[in-house]
Formats: sequence, structure tokens, C-alpha cells
Amino acid sequence: MSIIFEEDGAESVDLSIIVPMYNTEKYICETLNSLVSSDFQNLEIIVMDDGSEDNSLQIAVNWFQQRKQAGKVLSHKNQGLSASRNEEIRLARGKYITFFDSDDICVAATYRKMLHVLDRNPIDFVIARGVSFDNNTQAVSGFPDSYVWDSILQGRTIHISTLMQEPRIARLESSSVLRIFKREFADQQSADIP
Repeated sequence: MSIIFEEDGAESVDLSIIVPMYNTEKYICETLNSLVSSDFQNLEIIVMDDGSEDNSLQIAVNWFQQRKQAGKVLSHKNQGLSASRNEEIRLARGKYITFFDSDDICVAATYRKMLHVLDRNPIDFVIARGVSFDNNTQAVSGFPDSYVWDSILQGRTIHISTLMQEPRIARLESSSVLRIFKREFADQQSADIP
């Protein structure tokens, strides 16, 4: 692993945003801009280039150099999403950790609202909702698991089942994106992120 760019910023950081990157030169600037345009500012962004074959790495470095944003741009040979995230976690300084994909967009108040919930409740992580955006058609739609999350949030009964009994379980979005974890909770987990 090589550190390509590093800007420490504040002595302490509330939120570390971990962004693995692979061949997303078309999106990475918009992604990073959306992260810093949020109304939550005490953050660092850690970008790990996973051996991109396009100009993603140089674009990310240029973005950081122009903005003096606290964070790091790292690079290693292609090892996959999990290896990138695990290396980034080890370098994160934040009290909280979240993951973000290098081709996604963050809505401005997302992190402030999530951290508000974490700070005021005895919980280890919080989960937010997202939508899917189709670049070709410009269509916005909920993820296939919307029914389950809506049921939970509205207090409707959810029953425990198996995939054979309830095939809709397979549509549950299992991404680690849209979650913020307390750092100590992440540190207590014995295994790396799969």
C-alpha cells in the first residue's frame, strides 16, 4: 500500500468516511463533492484506489490537493472491495466510521442526522435509507428491500423466516454503505469486513 496524498486537518475527527475506489473516474469528483457539501464538517475522507486502470487515482489526488480536505488517498494493487475497506479502517482516526461507494452521491443532511441519533442513544451503529439512481434513464427508485425497512420503521410486525419460506429475503440490501458505526464497536469486531 502506498500513501499518495495525506492532509491531517483537525487534531481529532468525528467521522471517517471510507471510500474504496476502482475505475470510477467519471464519478469520483461528484462523490467527493457530495461528501463535503454535507452540513457536517468534522470529517476525514479516506480513498483507497484498488488498482484502477483509468485516471481515478490522479483525479482523486487532484481533488484533495485543490480543497485541502482532511483525509488520505491510498493505492494498492487490485485486491477487491473488502481488502480496501479493511486497510482504510486501520488508518481511520474518527470517533465514528462509515463506508461510501466511489460512484454514489450523499444527500446533505445525512451524516448530521445519523450522528445525532448515535450521540443521543446507547447504540453502536445506525442505518439510513438510500435510493437507486439510473444514469441512463434518470429514474430514482427504492431498493428491493424497501418493504422490509418500511415495515420496521412503521412498527409493523415482521416475522422470522427462511429463504425457502420467504424468497424476498434475498432482496435485502446487505451493503455496509448507509451505516455509521461507533469506532469502539468496529474495533471490537474480531473479523475483517468480508
